[in-house]
Amino acid sequence: MRRITLLLAATLVLTTLGMVPAAAEVVFEDGFESGDLSAWDNVHTNRYAVTNNPAHVRSGGWALESTIPEGPGWGEINKWFLPGYDEIYVRFDVMFEEGFQNLRGDNNGMHFASVSGNHIDNRWSSHGKAGIVPNGYDFFTTTVDPEHPWGDPTLRPFMFYSYFPDMSCCYGNLFKQSEPKVDTVAGQWHELIIHVDAGTPGQHDGGQSLWIDGQLQIEVTGMRWRDTTDLRLNEFAIVDYMPGSPQTQHIWFDNVLVTTEFPGTNVGPPTRFLDVPSSHLFLTEIEWLAAADITRGCNPPDNTLFCPSDTVTRGQMAAFLTRALGLPPAGASPFSDDDGSTFENDISRIAAAGITAGCNPPLNSHYCPDRAVTRAQMAAFLVRALSLPPGPGGTFTDDDGSVFELDIEALAESGITRGCNPPVNDRFCPDRAVSRGEMAAFLYRALGPR
Repeated sequence: MRRITLLLAATLVLTTLGMVPAAAEVVFEDGFESGDLSAWDNVHTNRYAVTNNPAHVRSGGWALESTIPEGPGWGEINKWFLPGYDEIYVRFDVMFEEGFQNLRGDNNGMHFASVSGNHIDNRWSSHGKAGIVPNGYDFFTTTVDPEHPWGDPTLRPFMFYSYFPDMSCCYGNLFKQSEPKVDTVAGQWHELIIHVDAGTPGQHDGGQSLWIDGQLQIEVTGMRWRDTTDLRLNEFAIVDYMPGSPQTQHIWFDNVLVTTEFPGTNVGPPTRFLDVPSSHLFLTEIEWLAAADITRGCNPPDNTLFCPSDTVTRGQMAAFLTRALGLPPAGASPFSDDDGSTFENDISRIAAAGITAGCNPPLNSHYCPDRAVTRAQMAAFLVRALSLPPGPGGTFTDDDGSVFELDIEALAESGITRGCNPPVNDRFCPDRAVSRGEMAAFLYRALGPR
């Protein structure tokens, strides 16, 4: 865990940063609207196909259909994203056929959908490991399964079936929902969001969570998934492992999304802002920003919009930081170009706190409140605001010689950013403008709840 001391004027704020995910990104997305399965890396057996039957599509025109034939056999469809990530979220919609019988030939239930940590140079390292306890260096995996009491074909609530170094020998350990559980209803669409945090190698600071139909139903913390950074989260698979099925039956999937931030849910109550739907990538961060009164929206006096894709101006940046850090009142602004600006008072406060010196060195007589904030400038604002310690350097290849290089490296060392070109992440894109949604994410990681 890293602790960052925030020294602003006479105010001391202590914030704990854990293993913070990278800047929000979409790792993989497939709504099957291509009409084929070309986005996937491996389709094992012909039991998987796309369908345009409206009764079996959640949204759009197409969905994935998995046919589980009666008798022996199994299949899976896989997507890898090597070398991988330390934390991912997987969201998808699923519907089981009415009358579905969850029973294998050995009287157990099916294995359903898995998130795995393979070795960064061997995408198959988690495969073929049934009954093997991970050693911290070879693999880890967790599967969402319907609960399956011995010999009972009833379709039951979802649970985790997980392989990790501290598991009880030898088959996957179970993590079930607490009461009241969300029933898995055949013939009805369910939305699942799987979250896995691989944690620090060798430490018990990882975990896993499961949202069902917009509600957090399982949350497991204090897990040790791995002992090396050579194991990372890098595979999602729809498994449908059910040899010996008592009948031919079907499962349908739609809207598969893999992200590094909570992707939001498409079900549940309406959100605060009309332009931030429940599926928005930065929903959690923007909702927190509003609840903490760091933002009031972008269309006063109604404030029904947040404008998440708009770029952040330097004036808005001053307002975000003033509210987030509770900066005290200051005297007159030292700048000549913010007179009459909505953000003049905020600019005065961040100047007094030493967070900004202006935009036209060496004179520094201007603040440029209407100018867009670049990623490099954003790094400088946050480093000064949070008193971040310097980084070791060499993290990114495109900030060499930049006046903000030390700030960028400090931001990377703190875990608030990883880069702008996943999965390589060797560039920071210092000259790219920051959107309001991205700024919400940066502030959430630095100051949000832990």
